[in-house]
Amino acid sequence: MRPFGGTQYIIQMDGSNAGGHLQWELNAALKNAGWLPKLWSASRINLSIGVSVLTVAPRNHPVNSEAAEALADWLDRSGIAVLALPIDNSLMELGTLVIQIGPRPETVEQY
Repeated sequence: MRPFGGTQYIIQMDGSNAGGHLQWELNAALKNAGWLPKLWSASRINLSIGVSVLTVAPRNHPVNSEAAEALADWLDRSGIAVLALPIDNSLMELGTLVIQIGPRPETVEQY
């Protein structure tokens, strides 16, 4: 993950024990690789089941993020099933990765 040091990211989670453990480990690994955590508070976050890596991009120009793809691949190799997509959010800086850890983060075997 070091080649993508400087990538800004936000982690949103549902508060479950499994999600909290994954969030703690992921946050530590990304910070050690030079990624930049951003604080974000939203009053209501509707998280889907599993883990998603979303790239903030304009709706009329979705982009593929090499950092998002590398993170999704890394998590997949670690046994966590991940969905990677662009997301349009005018409140966040373009290129920021939003990592959502919903209830029951599925393993590749479960998926």
